[in-house]
Amino acid sequence: MNEDPTILSIGKARKCFNDELHSKAYALVHADNEQLQGLLSFLAPKNEQVFLDLGTGNGYVGMSLAQQFPGCSVIGLDIAERALQQNVDKAKEEELVNIRFQSFDGIALPLADGYLDGLICRYAFHHFPEYEKMLHEISRTVRAEGRFVLSDPVKHEMDTADFINSFQALKQDGHVKIHKRHEFLELVERYGFEVLDSFDSTISFSRNRRLEYDKLLDSTPPSVLDAYRIKKDEKRIWITFEVMNLVFQKNQGDPNGMQTDARTSCR
Repeated sequence: MNEDPTILSIGKARKCFNDELHSKAYALVHADNEQLQGLLSFLAPKNEQVFLDLGTGNGYVGMSLAQQFPGCSVIGLDIAERALQQNVDKAKEEELVNIRFQSFDGIALPLADGYLDGLICRYAFHHFPEYEKMLHEISRTVRAEGRFVLSDPVKHEMDTADFINSFQALKQDGHVKIHKRHEFLELVERYGFEVLDSFDSTISFSRNRRLEYDKLLDSTPPSVLDAYRIKKDEKRIWITFEVMNLVFQKNQGDPNGMQTDARTSCR
């Protein structure tokens, strides 16, 4: 019997990120203080507000938010349970009492309707196996006029052969889809959000060379490889992705008909 592709994708992601999230290499690639401060300013936190760091990973965003805004409450949500326990230990060491970490299934958010003043999702959206359902969940849990801050790689406009998704899929980490900018904007707007502001950044990383990578690079037009700044030597391949950093505001007229203030209860 064939296994559910959603379950397979989440299982791959969970295994990979439990192993990688607290490695020095992961931290080195994903740390970007200038980008981080821009994302936190997009949230515009105030005392007694509640925020979700969705796909919190090693807690880089969530713990920074908790440290800089001690009057707020922060939830860090991820599928990688073992990695989350290390976050819990680190938060205790740093005496961060305004953040908690919780695992979830990668599909439904374990929060009540309208529970959040804001939600931030950095480098995780392209891993959600049912991303439209996740947008519904984000819309459901963020209150009217609350904020949704997203940071995710962008598919280049000239990438007509979908190189970026083929490249990402070669790593067994549950990758699903990287969107073009206009595709993502149109998608999010359907779920009751309007974009307020944005800025661009980049992320660069490398992969070990394998036959599958070489075949993909050989079959891809040089102009597309140049767009992603591909470099390689005998052992490694380097790639650079453009990143869209966006802040949306939840419209007053909630298209899902959800309650917009339910702080007193969680599912």
